[in-house]
Amino acid sequence: MKPAISLLALSALQLASPFQVLPYTTGRQSTRFFSTLDDTDAPSMDKQAITAGPRENVLSVANGLKEKFGVFIIDKAGQEELRDAVADLEAAAELPSFNDDVKETMLGDWTLVCTTTSNSALPSPIGSGVDTSKLPFFNISPIKDLRESLNKCLVVQQSILAEDSQEINRVDHILEYKPPNNLQEVLEKLPALPINPLDVTKGKGVLVHEADVSNTGPGFSIRLKLASIVLNVAGTSQYLDPAGKDVLGINSPLKEFQAGTFETTYLDDDLRISRTTMGSVDQLRVYVRSAEEVKDYLDEEYFDEFDKFGMEDDEEVVTVEVVEEDETTDDSEEKSEDEKGADSKEEEDDKDSDSS
Repeated sequence: MKPAISLLALSALQLASPFQVLPYTTGRQSTRFFSTLDDTDAPSMDKQAITAGPRENVLSVANGLKEKFGVFIIDKAGQEELRDAVADLEAAAELPSFNDDVKETMLGDWTLVCTTTSNSALPSPIGSGVDTSKLPFFNISPIKDLRESLNKCLVVQQSILAEDSQEINRVDHILEYKPPNNLQEVLEKLPALPINPLDVTKGKGVLVHEADVSNTGPGFSIRLKLASIVLNVAGTSQYLDPAGKDVLGINSPLKEFQAGTFETTYLDDDLRISRTTMGSVDQLRVYVRSAEEVKDYLDEEYFDEFDKFGMEDDEEVVTVEVVEEDETTDDSEEKSEDEKGADSKEEEDDKDSDSS
């Protein structure tokens, strides 16, 4: 239980790092590909096609870094690679503005692929990442295997909600940790000794934020204020609830001072880029639509039906119901009125004989 709580606590600190008592300033000045063009200058340009390459590159780089370093990228070269890939995508796309369609796209659950944090006030290399290639044993087994195994146990999600309102008013940062049950799940060479005595299946640390759209754009911003922290634990032992139960909740008395503003610099149905600059701290986050929600968009039975008939989605399926008549005659067939009367008389006679 302790390793799970420790890992959740460290991750929560990294997610909450922008929440400082500092004024919000946007220090980023990016050049846009379309800044000197309008629709009349380039009527044949397909903006989706232009962003397709940089978009796939961001996903490829982000997923590769997550596989290697986990959600929180501390490697200096990795941070630079992600920033360059994101900058290329932002330069090829237009800054999104906030409207009803964008709000519908924003709502729901997003999975944090990876994030980088840099602080120009801190001396190098601490403020701008660490050259992990020079760290002893960092990329050598068993430290590498242990690090990669623990990375797979942690998932960070962001849930954007509109509770009792037509506007976005709540954002939750959810750090979900699934602890290994034995040492062999951490390192294959180790014996299968149990390390999860309470049979914890899942632990969640939830940072609950009040939210409001502070700038509609282009490059719209959402201001977050930390309202409370909740720890939820699920398990199969007699002490834990299999469905999960809140075991700790803390309200933030200083939420006005624990606030941060995040700018959305790129958004489509399945990918979102978020940035914040607070004082000397710059943070970049890459989100993708959570897998569970993507499945909701796909009706498997619908596609299976078309696969069965070998048809395209837009073809009409005509279902003909054939009812076959049963030509056999049995005792369950309808009887005539006379037959029914005769049966009733026989039943009455049987009752009289029984009573006598």
